[in-house]
Amino acid sequence: MSCDVLSATQAKKYTIFLGHTGQDVTASNFAAFLSHECKREQVSCFYDAGSIHPGIVYDACIQDAVKNCEVFISILSPTYFKRYW
Repeated sequence: MSCDVLSATQAKKYTIFLGHTGQDVTASNFAAFLSHECKREQVSCFYDAGSIHPGIVYDACIQDAVKNCEVFISILSPTYFKRYW
């Protein structure tokens, strides 16, 4: 199972993609906060903890979300730069 894939002619699935490393609690908490605020303001937002459900292929879902977002926000932290992407 994977995320829904949109064709190039369809509207973007997400307004915002929040990129962060889950290994950094502060970055994860900040991403969760931003995701919550987006929902409150009715802005579509991809946040992995709230957007990827059990049974979904994680990598395919991330790639699909990145391709189908209007804005990519990367939450940078010291741990972020130590990760192998």
